[in-house]
Amino acid sequence: MARGDKEPGKDGDGPAGIAKKTGKPMEGYAGHWVVAASTGETSPPGVVDRNGEEILKASDFYAGCYARAYVYAYVWEFPKNSKTYGVGFILDHVQKLRDGKSFSGKKPVGEVFGALAAEDESEEFADEELAF
Repeated sequence: MARGDKEPGKDGDGPAGIAKKTGKPMEGYAGHWVVAASTGETSPPGVVDRNGEEILKASDFYAGCYARAYVYAYVWEFPKNSKTYGVGFILDHVQKLRDGKSFSGKKPVGEVFGALAAEDESEEFADEELAF
């Protein structure tokens, strides 16, 4: 592989499985291969649930869900007629199998804020807007 080329597949037991910030192994990478697959904005992948029904809300499919994917490889040459070739992967469709622990670490809003009781309303903020 030529210098500067990106590898489309990496060994999860190697540097691809190590967190850059902490230097510690990341959960789920050991013993697996990591493949970078993408698709264009004009042709996003189809996303369905276990029953094959389309998932319409983006929040229903997140990093951490268990899923299976239809991915295929393609060969590219750039610039054209340069005889410089590479391999890429296209993410075509995804099926969510079940929920999992979110990779983002972000808590669901329902765990952060609950409904306010009427007596919790503060006079201090009643007549002014809060700006962030």
